[in-house]
Amino acid sequence: MRTSKYFIFFTIILLLQNCSQTRKGSIGQTYQNFNSRYNTYFNSKEKFALSYHAVKQKHIDDYDLILPIYELDNSNEAFTGQADLNVIEEKVGKLVAKYPASRWSDNGLLLVGKARYYKGEYAKAIKCLEYITSEYKKGFKTEELKKPKGKPTKKEKAIKEAEKTQIPIEEGSFEHTPSRNDAMIFLAKSYTKLEKYAEAQSIISYAESDMTFPKEKRLELKKLQAFLYLEKKDYNGAEQSLKGLLKVKKQKKLKARASFILGQLFELNKKPDSAYKFFEFVLKNKPSDLMEFNAKLHMARMAGSSAGDAEKLLIKMSKEGKNEDYLDVIFFELGELKRKKGEEEEAVNYYLKSISKTKENKHQQALSFIRLGEMQYDKEQYSDAYPFYDSSISRYNTKLKTFDFIKRRTAVLKDINDNEKIISLEDSIQALAKLGKEEAKKAIKAQLKAQLKLSKKEEEEREFLASKPTSTATTSGSQDWYFGNAAMMQSGLAEFKKIWKDRKLEDDWRRSGKTNNQEKNEPEDPTIKNKYSGDVPSLTLDESADKNLALIPFEPSQINASNDKIIEALYILGNQFKDGVENYPKAIQTFEELNRRFPKTNTK
Repeated sequence: MRTSKYFIFFTIILLLQNCSQTRKGSIGQTYQNFNSRYNTYFNSKEKFALSYHAVKQKHIDDYDLILPIYELDNSNEAFTGQADLNVIEEKVGKLVAKYPASRWSDNGLLLVGKARYYKGEYAKAIKCLEYITSEYKKGFKTEELKKPKGKPTKKEKAIKEAEKTQIPIEEGSFEHTPSRNDAMIFLAKSYTKLEKYAEAQSIISYAESDMTFPKEKRLELKKLQAFLYLEKKDYNGAEQSLKGLLKVKKQKKLKARASFILGQLFELNKKPDSAYKFFEFVLKNKPSDLMEFNAKLHMARMAGSSAGDAEKLLIKMSKEGKNEDYLDVIFFELGELKRKKGEEEEAVNYYLKSISKTKENKHQQALSFIRLGEMQYDKEQYSDAYPFYDSSISRYNTKLKTFDFIKRRTAVLKDINDNEKIISLEDSIQALAKLGKEEAKKAIKAQLKAQLKLSKKEEEEREFLASKPTSTATTSGSQDWYFGNAAMMQSGLAEFKKIWKDRKLEDDWRRSGKTNNQEKNEPEDPTIKNKYSGDVPSLTLDESADKNLALIPFEPSQINASNDKIIEALYILGNQFKDGVENYPKAIQTFEELNRRFPKTNTK
């Protein structure tokens, strides 16, 4: 009995020793494999998967740019925000230190390399991935550890056999798979992102020549080659690689993406017929709704010389219920077609419709504002162009290279607009001054009466425009009348929203005490304050006229001050016409007006 107890005791001691974290014996190896795989590695893998899918669900491809072959390849900022990815590195570090003989250490390190890649930390990713390819060639650490004892797995047998026969092996689902092949793929991608194209190409070539490279990963090498060509902007090479992807069986999602990119490349190279063919091929491969919409949109652009065919296709798309969220894009494209045909009135209507239908795509709204501004700019109506450009700035995609140009042009147009207003104002009050005080007061009172009569109607129109910005906008009627000119109406709406923001149409929308639907720091309307608070009494007509009369420059010193403002404004205008918009005839005309009106002025 005592002998039996001693036997059990010593057996337990031997088993515990054999299960040591540093022992390579069969039982110790099994212990380390089990703990590393089903504890540390499993949890890290789950964290990575959750982070990856969280980004993927929110990701939307930018179809204004050439699509990357890898869908999430430009989502570095989104991945950086995933806290779980930062935890993976710490956990895997513990795995490698605690279970050095584990078959799953290389798999854990691969997760670290992939996490660093997706966060845009390419140099760090390369260090980790190179370590895997050099130290874990067979799935275990080759320098510090000998091959773990014990019966080889089916996977290891398959690899050994493949090395003899040079026949590509197939991956298993439940056995340990060495991470070296995946590490090579992400290593090539990391080098590509750092523009080290020669290093990336050498890895791809080596993997292609390695007959033991798994055949189910051969497709990844083809994608990787296309990715390299696209990143280095070798579009001829990319074309051949992408066409190779179209020959792959099944893989409809991949073929749809490759076809779309090919269409974009041919469109870029001004080959509309070839582009149209590949965009049409996208539709045959069950693309996502967004890709399908954009493919049809490009097909409309590539519809040959017949603008009528393109217009019919776009109008048909606008009537399809599934395209309701993309109406702003469709109407913008229709506006582009009309503008190219010289039908500016219809173009304006479509741009305004595009603005009114925008939901989340504020950049699309910005493009429509810019087009409306360009139409005024081309007519040299710079002050009319300014509100449209100004409205585009807060909506424009600041990451685009064109943003700086739009910003500079807006600043120039603001300068022109402000100084033209100064000249107009000063000329107006000087004209009133020439009438004398009595006649000037009569003119002011007449103007105030007219404004009072129209105030209620104007407020109703303003509220209507605020709630339905462009739904009934039209360019019919007299272009001199505000509500008969769509461009002027949209300009007024832009100014209104700049002050009051997007307020809901409801009673007492201007009241200073309102809190509902009112953003912080919005200005209070002084007329409403007079009406509701009682702090400032309402002015009579005579009092209002006298208050405005005080602004009229009747005295010589006041006239001189007014002239100084005009001189400075004309001088700035001339320089902006010359340097800002490069309209030299208009600049000459402005400087000549300055010299004619104020010949003795020194503007140096």
